Amino acid sequence: MNKQRKIIILIELVLIAFLSFNFIRDRIKNRPIRSELNGLRRELEKLQDENENLKQRLIYLQNPENKKKEMRDKLNLSEPGEKMLILPEGY
Repeated sequence: MNKQRKIIILIELVLIAFLSFNFIRDRIKNRPIRSELNGLRRELEKLQDENENLKQRLIYLQNPENKKKEMRDKLNLSEPGEKMLILPEGY
């Protein structure tokens, strides 16, 4: 093998080593970013699910009968003239 061919092979090896080093360094540097991105994607999915649930709840509460039922159950409201019996917890 002549001297010029050896120099070309040496240059190719140096170039491959340089590119490999940069590739590995970038992969290591980007690992925390990828991890954070995955966490943000999970959080986004959770918030989208919560948003969908709230939209469904809003649709439910827009019905006057459902709204009245919720007010009676959650706020212990009664109709005019209606008598309520409130029992202590655990009774």
